[in-house]
Amino acid sequence: MALTQKKFYTVKDIYDLPEGQRAELIDGEIYDMAPPGTKHQEISGADIHRY
Repeated sequence: MALTQKKFYTVKDIYDLPEGQRAELIDGEIYDMAPPGTKHQEISGADIHRY
């Protein structure tokens, strides 16, 4: 029985993902990312000069 070889992904593979798909490349593996949560979106859109 032959062993399967693990695919090593590159930055090109990340850029080739469909538009809007969130992923990270870590040590040659692609990990899907969860969408940002509500709190993150609130903080990201906050007017920092107001504080």
